[in-house]
Amino acid sequence: KVFDVEMQGRPGYRYCERDRSRREIHAYRGLQVDPIPGKDVYLSINMGVQAVVERELDAVIDKYRPEKVTIIFMDPANSEVIAMGSRPHFDLSNRKGIRGMAPMRRNPAVTDLYQPGSTFKIVGYGGAFDKGLATPSMEVDCHMGIYTLDGYPLKDHHPYGRLTARMAFAKSSNIGAFLIARPLNKDLFHHYVEQFGFGEKTGIELTAESPGRLIPVKDWSRTSFSSQVMGYEVAVTPMQMAAAYNVIANGGTYRAPTILRGVKGEGKDAELVKGEDRPGRRVLSEKAAQQVLQCMMEAMEDHGTAAKADLVGYSVAGKTGTTRKHVENVGYVEGRYIASFAGFLPAHQP
Repeated sequence: KVFDVEMQGRPGYRYCERDRSRREIHAYRGLQVDPIPGKDVYLSINMGVQAVVERELDAVIDKYRPEKVTIIFMDPANSEVIAMGSRPHFDLSNRKGIRGMAPMRRNPAVTDLYQPGSTFKIVGYGGAFDKGLATPSMEVDCHMGIYTLDGYPLKDHHPYGRLTARMAFAKSSNIGAFLIARPLNKDLFHHYVEQFGFGEKTGIELTAESPGRLIPVKDWSRTSFSSQVMGYEVAVTPMQMAAAYNVIANGGTYRAPTILRGVKGEGKDAELVKGEDRPGRRVLSEKAAQQVLQCMMEAMEDHGTAAKADLVGYSVAGKTGTTRKHVENVGYVEGRYIASFAGFLPAHQP
């Protein structure tokens, strides 16, 4: 749909005269314009990786029966999407649902919003490291799991005392994350949220992309700062989250994701023409990005929340996120969760 103009080409035509039997009279042939075939659009999708993604999506659906699941793989070097898939899906031949699920005829990776939870903590940590307000080895008091802020309690899943910032990230302490990000102040934290690409469309060449939702600082409540640091009160797309983690993988630079490898015209000598280069923007210093990377690698250790995502033979950097599901006009519902993981490998050359 996005590349309809490029792929359509242009029809040809010829003015001619015919006899009674509708045979062309060649002597009276008039103006002729040859058709121009449409160009070929090459996607960045790697079909080998895509096949694995499709297989694993089906396995997840069959085993866990989630309402929805999305996977995105991206090349950090150029932000090209190399695989992307979601369930529920539908049978392409009859548009009916498959694997016992109702059909969903949209791409949740760019259209659907969710509250990311702890995967969002790279923003607060990244901003604090970037401004020199914290280091991975700095200690923070996690107040044994309960910290009262302006009369509202901020809680952790487990009681922790003093932890290094790196360990607080690995244990996914909400209290630790907030106390590390707090010196940024509201406006500066909100600035980093925007710099990481949230609150605006990524510009990927797909239809119906959502920009997500951010609350302006002037409309924040007393708890908005702490809630946003741990990934609540913000709504993002999976594609935005993948692009945000590319910031860390790229050494602090944001590059907009793309699914386009290039466009190629007809003929053997036709060259593959890439789209316009989108300049990257510096979000964090290289040092700050490396410090976030250290925290993400710590989360993969046995004492971290992402230990099950570690792979033998690879250095992996990652972060888990779990949020309670929010239902319109009801609020946060007990026992219903959104679980996610974001990361990259190998950690130092992803």
